[in-house]
Amino acid sequence: MDRMISDEEVVEIGRKLKELREKLMLTQQEFADKLFWDVSSYQKIESGKTMMTLDKAIRSEEHTSETPVTV
Repeated sequence: MDRMISDEEVVEIGRKLKELREKLMLTQQEFADKLFWDVSSYQKIESGKTMMTLDKAIRSEEHTSETPVTV
């Protein structure tokens, strides 16, 4: 059964991305560049304003030494 992601989960994913970015000591621009994402899209994801797409989640896992962001 498919499950919709809640607004709280979207915010939590953004919070975890921010924690990872800060742990790596990168700016939002540097982190977005590392992941080949547009910085404005990354900012919306990090702030919890929009949901990360599956392709972005896969790219984040491929380009960082961390495991994928999960809630």
